Amino acid sequence: MTGGFVMPAEWEPHEACLLAWPTRAAPWGGEDVLADVEREYAAIVRAVARFEPVTLVVPPGSAARVRAACEVPVDVHEIPMDDSWLRACGPIVVHGPDGRVGVDFRFNSFGERFHPYDQDDLVARRLLPALGLPRRASTMVLEGGAISVDGQGTLLATEQCVLAANRNPRLDRHDVEAELRALLGVTTVVWLPYGHLAGETDGHIDHVCQFTGPARVVVEAAVAGRPDHPRLRANRAVLEASTDAAGRLFEIHELPPQQRIHLHGRDAVVNYVNSTSRAAG
Repeated sequence: MTGGFVMPAEWEPHEACLLAWPTRAAPWGGEDVLADVEREYAAIVRAVARFEPVTLVVPPGSAARVRAACEVPVDVHEIPMDDSWLRACGPIVVHGPDGRVGVDFRFNSFGERFHPYDQDDLVARRLLPALGLPRRASTMVLEGGAISVDGQGTLLATEQCVLAANRNPRLDRHDVEAELRALLGVTTVVWLPYGHLAGETDGHIDHVCQFTGPARVVVEAAVAGRPDHPRLRANRAVLEASTDAAGRLFEIHELPPQQRIHLHGRDAVVNYVNSTSRAAG
């Protein structure tokens, strides 16, 4: 832990689940689809609320409607967003000597991939006062799915994503590691070379490797003949040669490779590594 701050692991106890309600019809394919999406979101909120409080970020003017749709008590904050990927653009909560702090990294929509994103880039700044948390700002671009931490000083990331020119062209590996240490309290950064070859995140770590416990990770299996086979093999080689912040070798468990399916008339990808249990800080 550096600077007295530490980003907790996702399996540690937490107060609530933080979600963003669907914002605009365009990202979902139209108003008729949006209505179906909102019903599914409400079902997710009800399922989560059985076990822990839920805090929702909703479009301005929609609080009453969203509460009625969810049919369970929820804490609602009306904040404009361009999309509902709050994990990508929302604050990262760390624990410090004087309590919790929200780290606000910049967001450029996965390397300028989707527009608009100006409201998403501001969501952490607007949300943290509503949550009663002080803000620590960074000029570095980083999405939540681009990192995985063990809560004990170790962080996993891919070079393909975090060091990409479309994220932080003026920062090198040393600069990025210094910012991660200063703001998230990590002491060891393990760089895997690759995320997936295809996809909309430029290789987020959460699609190929995640912590599930101290010195324990799950990885996507490298299957011969698949496009990502050499990339996943290279990642595993790095993991097998690395140690965590406590000097421990990694216990590595494989999950099946991602699968393409046809769902509700559309093609979709099921990613098993990205479906492992996650919890908000």
